[in-house]
Amino acid sequence: MGLFQRNFTCSICKKESSHKHKPKNEWQVEGPLCGDCYVTQMKKFYEASLRQQCVTCGTEKDVPDM
Repeated sequence: MGLFQRNFTCSICKKESSHKHKPKNEWQVEGPLCGDCYVTQMKKFYEASLRQQCVTCGTEKDVPDM
């Protein structure tokens, strides 16, 4: 056990982890991420894509609420 297992340091939180995730290009993050930071970045990107400005009143709302 542990022959191919290598620890790495997360690019965001600087914690050591044994399983690394590759960030998406749209996130503009260099280097591997731990599982917690990967999920956090995925939530931020997804939630940002759901918000748009209303055409009639100009307020920013979630797309399903419009």
